[in-house]
Amino acid sequence: MTIKEVSKKYGISTDTLRYYERVGLFLRVKRTASGIRDFDKEACDWVEFIKYMRDCGVLCDIVRIVARNTIRALGRHIVTNAG
Repeated sequence: MTIKEVSKKYGISTDTLRYYERVGLFLRVKRTASGIRDFDKEACDWVEFIKYMRDCGVLCDIVRIVARNTIRALGRHIVTNAG
């Protein structure tokens, strides 16, 4: 799915999705050969999880800690450019 499709499906702006990726709230999203984000099922699952957590009032910093610990437990890597 493109970022626009994900934005529409989950009711999150494209700017917010880019921010969430930039600060490391979910796995790095794969890109097409032309550089367009291509959200697969796993990326969409993370977006849904983050949306749920944020809707519950959980701060981004806490979501990031939970995401990093979960990803470590799964043996995958997330964006690490945010403190």
